[in-house]
Amino acid sequence: MLSHKWDVSEPLFNELPHGVFASGLPPRFSKLKNFCEVVNCLGLGWAWCDTCCINKESSAELEEAITSMFRWYRESALTIVYFSDVSGFSREDLVKSKWFKRGWTLQELLAPRVMRFYDQTWTPCVRGPEYNHKLVPEWLDALQRATTIPVYEKLRWASSRVTQRTEDLAYCLFGIFDLSLQPQYGEGERAFGRLLVELIRVTQDTSLLDWIGKRSERCSILPVGPSGFREVALSSTVT
Repeated sequence: MLSHKWDVSEPLFNELPHGVFASGLPPRFSKLKNFCEVVNCLGLGWAWCDTCCINKESSAELEEAITSMFRWYRESALTIVYFSDVSGFSREDLVKSKWFKRGWTLQELLAPRVMRFYDQTWTPCVRGPEYNHKLVPEWLDALQRATTIPVYEKLRWASSRVTQRTEDLAYCLFGIFDLSLQPQYGEGERAFGRLLVELIRVTQDTSLLDWIGKRSERCSILPVGPSGFREVALSSTVT
């Protein structure tokens, strides 16, 4: 499975009737083609990319994908992370990538058991013979901490990430918290309120009401989004 930052004109479900290696495809198909070539070189028989493997014109298929995404990445044989804006092998440089700022990529970091990271030239970011980059020492500590952080910390992690649609700030967290909520595009900021109410109900953790920032117009005890948890983290550092 591919984990990546979406570009402006990604190939969609109905644009690949003859596959990614068909002749005459425009340059915007190059990322998908390179991904498939890497998968083939690794000896895997199937490749999956969210931009073109989900029929977004089908509301039922899109809903199933949103609610199942975390499980799909968790059960994948391999997740390949592609940094389109990074060239090199320094971990300090890698964390500056916009991939670390996108909402959906948070669960794509937390869920998979086996991952490989590639820079913009499709060169592995981790040198050495280890197939699973999550087991490489210089990556291990940071990634293991990410997979075991508590609920409040996960919300802080999500607080600095952005999505194209307001609702996706909540929907991209459904799988991370294992919540059985249904996406309802058009609900706007109400989506994060639904998420937080369900989290409090399931965890009985009322500390999730400890936030700073803009209040929801529907319920004043709830924030409009995860950014309120970032503000708490920042204020706690001020002496």
